Amino acid sequence: MTNRKLDRISGAIFAALGILVAYGAWIMPRFEDRGASMFEAPGLTPGLLGVFLTLCGLALALRTADPEDDETGYWDAIAGNPSNRRRCFAALVLTLGYGAGLFGQLPFIPATSIFLFLFIIVFELLLPPSQTDTRKPAWQVLTIAAVIAIAFSAATNWFFVEIFLVQLP
Repeated sequence: MTNRKLDRISGAIFAALGILVAYGAWIMPRFEDRGASMFEAPGLTPGLLGVFLTLCGLALALRTADPEDDETGYWDAIAGNPSNRRRCFAALVLTLGYGAGLFGQLPFIPATSIFLFLFIIVFELLLPPSQTDTRKPAWQVLTIAAVIAIAFSAATNWFFVEIFLVQLP
C-alpha cells in the first residue's frame, strides 16, 4: 500500500475518532443549572481536542497528492519488519489490558505501576530493539523498571489530584 493511501485511511480514522470525541463531549452535562460557566463544563477540553483531531485528520486525508507520495519504502520498512510488528502488537495488548483490565479495577497507583512495569519489562527484556549495543542485566532492568513504575504512578496521581483536582480511581 502506498504512503498516500495509508495517509487517507489514517486521516479518515482520525477524523471519525475526533467527531466521536467532540460528540461525546457535547452531550456531557454542562452544570448550567448549578451556576457553572461554559468554561467550567467538563466536556470543554475533550470537545476542543475532538475538534482539532477532526481537523488534523481531514487535513491528512484531503491533502493534495504529491508524486513522491506513491513511495512504499517507509511503510514497508515499518510494517514489513516482523520485530516491529511484534513490538506494535505488544504495545497494543499492554495498553488495552491497562485500559480494560486494570484501570478502574484497582486503585490508580497499583494499576498504573503494574502497567508501566510490564511495559518496561516487555520492551527492555522480551522485545528489545534490534540495534541494541549492550544489554543490562535482568536484575538491573527489573529494579529500574520497578522504581520508575512506582515513582511515575505516584507522581501522576499527585499531579492529577493536587493540581488538576481530579480524583482518580
